[in-house]
Amino acid sequence: MAVTQWRPIDTAPRDGTFLLLFAASGDEVSALCPYQVARWTHGSWESEDARLIGKPTHWMPLPPPPGG
Repeated sequence: MAVTQWRPIDTAPRDGTFLLLFAASGDEVSALCPYQVARWTHGSWESEDARLIGKPTHWMPLPPPPGG
């Protein structure tokens, strides 16, 4: 299995593609969810639940779905 590396947020696509984002906001980052699935839309990052935890600093493509 290939490992994808985190990339700086300024290199993220801005075309509406869903991505995995990393956002660090000190003590407010949930230990269960420091990453979020989100996309760039209408000039800002939008997560699937319409909110982001902190400001994204890194991104990576979503992994492929499970096979089978």
